[in-house]
Amino acid sequence: MRDTRVVGMALCALCFFTCDGTRMPIQGASMEGIPRPLRLLMCVTGQSGRLEVSSKLENFVKYNNAKGHVVDVVTVLDNREDPRFVNKANAEKIMNSSASRFRRYASQFREIDFAQPENPEVPSWYAKILKK
Repeated sequence: MRDTRVVGMALCALCFFTCDGTRMPIQGASMEGIPRPLRLLMCVTGQSGRLEVSSKLENFVKYNNAKGHVVDVVTVLDNREDPRFVNKANAEKIMNSSASRFRRYASQFREIDFAQPENPEVPSWYAKILKK
């Protein structure tokens, strides 16, 4: 699972830095003393069938847009129809909220389809925790 997250984050960074958008300077006082907006990147990884977009949209994207900042969004999601759950108690809470909802509010939006391996390598220490 950790390996999947690392790969997802690497894909997010690669996508963001190879996009054709302009880069903005970090926030700080300009020569004229006017604060500059931040350029922010939100990277969402996981499974599209378990994705919850509303809170991310409200609490990060729209919030920072309202403050004048520029927000870019990259999603790296496994789009299979049957989401996987490690915690079986959450298996009934399938969100299936479309990542494309970010498109309207993000300065740039990239959606990457990533297929998780069927039998990913699980570290032994983590497998022990799951068996408890």
